[in-house]
Formats: sequence, C-alpha cells, structure tokens
Amino acid sequence: MLKVLSKTGLSLALAGGVALAGFQTSDTPVVKESSKYDLNLAHYVGASPELAEKAKNLGVDVSKADPAEEIANQGAKFQQAGDNHVAYNKTSGDVPVLVLLAKYPEGDEPIGDMKGQVPAHYYEDLIFGTEYNPYELEQFKKYGGEDVPTDRTMQNAYKESSYGQVNLVRKENTKFAWVEMPKGASYYLDQEGKYAEGGKYKLGNENGDAHTGEFVRDLLKAADDQVDFSKYAVNGEVPNVFVIHEGTGAEFSRDPAQFWSHKWSLLSALYYGKYYETGKPADAYAGMSQSEWINKTVAEDMTYDGVIVNNYNIQPGIGGNVAGYNLATGGYDEALKQGPYPAQTGVYAHEFGHVLGLPDFYDTLYTSEGVGNYSMMAGGSWMRYPNAAAYSGNSPTHFDPFSKVFLGWADPVSVKPDDGVKKITLPSIDKANADNGLVKMEVPGSNGTEYFLFENVQQSGFNKGLIRQGENSHGLVAWHVDENIINLYQSAGFRPNNVENWMNKRFQYNQSQTASDGTVVTHYGLSVLQADGKYDLEKYVNRGDSGDFFQTGDKLTPNSKNVHSGSYYFWKDNSDIPADSGINVTDIVENEDGSITAKFYYSTNASKQ
Repeated sequence: MLKVLSKTGLSLALAGGVALAGFQTSDTPVVKESSKYDLNLAHYVGASPELAEKAKNLGVDVSKADPAEEIANQGAKFQQAGDNHVAYNKTSGDVPVLVLLAKYPEGDEPIGDMKGQVPAHYYEDLIFGTEYNPYELEQFKKYGGEDVPTDRTMQNAYKESSYGQVNLVRKENTKFAWVEMPKGASYYLDQEGKYAEGGKYKLGNENGDAHTGEFVRDLLKAADDQVDFSKYAVNGEVPNVFVIHEGTGAEFSRDPAQFWSHKWSLLSALYYGKYYETGKPADAYAGMSQSEWINKTVAEDMTYDGVIVNNYNIQPGIGGNVAGYNLATGGYDEALKQGPYPAQTGVYAHEFGHVLGLPDFYDTLYTSEGVGNYSMMAGGSWMRYPNAAAYSGNSPTHFDPFSKVFLGWADPVSVKPDDGVKKITLPSIDKANADNGLVKMEVPGSNGTEYFLFENVQQSGFNKGLIRQGENSHGLVAWHVDENIINLYQSAGFRPNNVENWMNKRFQYNQSQTASDGTVVTHYGLSVLQADGKYDLEKYVNRGDSGDFFQTGDKLTPNSKNVHSGSYYFWKDNSDIPADSGINVTDIVENEDGSITAKFYYSTNASKQ
C-alpha cells in the first residue's frame, strides 16, 4: 500500500492509492456488480507532529507501491461511502455512540504494551463524561499536576465546538467492560507470516492490514452476548461502532506492529484483508462473484441482533511510542521508548468526525499541511496543554468553520455587497454561540460556492492547546472555502486538500490534479489565509505559527501585500491575476476581553467606512 507517512487518505488507505484518489486510470471502466454495500476506502488519523517532523528531517521515504492499484487500474471507481458534501449534514441533540473495548488474551499483547488494561470506566469518562482523570492511576500519576486539565473529554470537545448542540450518549445501562479477543496480538499484528497462508503475506500485514477486518469481526462476535446492537440501529443498520483496542496506535511512531487509527467499513476491511494475505480479493479467493461474497459476508459476519453492523472507527487505549520503534532503521530501540501515555481526546474526536460525514482537511499525501493545526479534522487533533508529549491530543482545536456550518452547528453572520460597512465584534469561538461566532463573505458571481469565513481564535477553552505554537498564536483566522472542490470528494472520490497552491496569483500550472470526472483541481477546498503571506502550510514548513493570525492593525483586502482576498475563478482579462473579489476586512482590533472588532465590507462600499 502507498503510505505517505500516516496511512491517511486514499493514497494511504488499505484500499487506496493514487488511482483510487479520484484519478481515472483506464478508458474502459469495469462494470461493478450492483450491491447495497459498496467497497470503500479508509479514513486514517494524521501522524503525530513528532512523527511527521522526524520523517521530514530524516528524509525517510515511507511510501511504497500500493498493491490495491492492481485492482484500481482496471477502472473500477471506488466511492467514499457515507460522506455527503453536497448537502450539509445537520447533527444535533443526542448522538448515540456504541463503544467496544477490545483486549487480547493475557500474555499475547502488542509489543511494548503496558501490563494489564486501563480500567474500562475511564474510557466511559473520556468519551461521555465531563471529567476525565487518568492521572490518579499508578501508571499515569507522574503526568498529573495542578496545571493538567481533567475536563478534556470528547463529550466536552463536541459540546464546545457545537455550542452545546451535541450530546454523546450510550443506549445501554450495561457496565463498561473490556471484551477479550479470541486471538492475540501475535495473530492480528503478525509481522513474520506465521499466520499467513503459505507462511508469507503476499502484500504485507503492516499495521494489521491483512487482519483488521478479522479483528473487528471477531470483536463483534465476542461482544454479541453483551451488547444489543439493535438499540443503535437506524433503518436496520448500526451507523458506526467505536472500537478502542488495547495498546498504542501507529500514528505515534509508524510502528508496523500496531494498528493505525482509522474509520472504515468491516466489509471493505475483510475484502482487502484477504487480498493482502493472498494476493486475491476475498471474493476471488473464495471462488465467488463479488455479489455472492458480499451477501455471504453480510449474513455471516455483519448481522447481529437482526441488524447490520458495518462501519467502524478504531483507536488505541494508550498513547506513545511504547515499543521504541526507530523510523530511521525500521527496528526497535530502548532509548526511543515513550509512554505509555493516557488516551486523549484528539484522535477519538477526529475519527468520530468522519462518522458524522467530515473529510480530512490535511494533505493526505503529506506534501503539504492542508489547514494545519486549525481544525480537528487536520493537525488540530494533536494540540495539547500543557505542552508536553504526555498530553498530545488532550486539548484539540475546534472543528473548522466549514465543518461547523456543514454539521449545522453555526449560522455565520453574512456580509453582502449591499450591506455597506459592517463593524462586527466576534467573541472568541469558545465563548461564542451558534449565531455570533463566524462571519461569511461570498465571492460575487460564485453562486455561493466560493466564500471566506472569519473567526476569532484565542488560547482559551479547548483552543488552549494552541500553546504548542507559542503564546502569540491568537487573533482573527481567515478561511477560504471552495465547495466546488469539497463537493468532488463525494462525486469523484477526490480528497479536498491534496493540491497545495502557494502563489498569490492563485494560478499554478505545476500544481494540479485531475479528478475522475475530469475536473482539474489547482488548490485546496479549504484553506487558511496566513496573514504573513509565507504559505508555510502549503509549503510543508509547519502546521501553523503566530504569523498566520490577523491581529491589531492587520488587514485583508483584494490587494493587500502579504495575502489577499482574490478569487480562484474570476480573472482579469486573460492574465493569471485573480479578479477583485471586493472583500475587505480592515480596522482589526483585539480587545482586552479577547474579542475582536473589525470592519467587513466590499470595495463598492469603501468610501462609506
């Protein structure tokens, strides 16, 4: 498989390579047998900042040819099932989360795992509670302290980002408990080929790729007598199962003998698992047609309590490079061991964002940073407070403004060309409500598909984790949204933030990709307009710094020097200079109470300010 650092995105998925990332690779598409259940591609959490930086510094090329391309190159088109970026997906009220905790038989744990398991009720606190204090446990006592917050739960993260509109709930009164797997880590994460047909995995079992589907299936079967799956079903199918596995995640180190956190479907994991083991997809291996194999698998491995269980996300029970994996050598080094650290909110909340229909907004090809640390759906899931490794992900940033609008959590204050000059005061987003936290300005003539969003980000609430970027990382954040590209994610399987563009002219011949529907993409679907104009996110320099924020005295205009508000679609005559969108944000002032006041207007109203 092609893994560019973090197994994230189509190029990093078990079933994904460049050919699956929205590119047409054959003039003769293969006609796929119709089925209610599509084979699709995994969504992986991004690599930790430490891992990404280490790989960059080492010059380690961690990509490799994706064997799934052999199938993709036949022309079959794979969609991202369950992601809707044409119509917004309003999410509010009680949101059920079915959580399963998976442990291995004693003595057969993943390499480097701590002795025993964290008591199950701590994960209930982490996901559903308002207080989470793993630091009272002996294993984690050394990480506790007066400055260490104990309110950084997934529940609180979703409540803060949704302005109180989302409440994560269980539908059972049963006690939270670990479910023992029928096989050990030596099977599911086997790196030697001991459990492969013929003693060798034809295409590898890195991060358990060949056995991930079996792991989830075995867990469902083992938990069947403890869980009533029908309580979570909607129209006969459980929307998602939230799996927590014993051990750490490979996103901390790229250790091949650990699972990498992701969201996927059981059907696809089983289908491609057999492909990695034998070189044949599960249907071909079984000598069946694809529809026959799907029907059999749905009946035998995906039906519990009379309902279908297919979609899942999986994340670790602890954090850190607990085995001491050495990225440079591919071996293990005692000196590189870190942790174990307690599980934190970031990875959990990021993966559940996919469950709600959100895409990754970082560059899944790892040639740039996408929106960096400024969204839960990108590097923001790794923000922390205090700024030390043990807390990575405990204080993730908010979901980005587009995601909030997509989920129905925010209704931006709209500024239109006929509105004159609007002087608006924005509270810090953690203190805002659904109606006063964002400003939206559309590019005239774009039919509402291209627009700018503005928010006030201060180091308070969950955004306190931005201390990782330094104390001066605060101010007005300006976002560019292009729904023409984000919509391609659903219609053509195209990742929205994999084409970086760092030119103020916004016309970049050498940075483009063509989606499977023929659309040429030259820029991100969602981007941060960095105030200093350095384009560090696009140039893969960092995931964010204080220069990205518009602070007192700064301004954004169609002609401002460092970065401007020009359009990606409207050009001056036949030149490569973007036309004047007319969008101005001036007189920016950060107030003592953390709010920001600024003037928002179009150039036609400049004389009225």
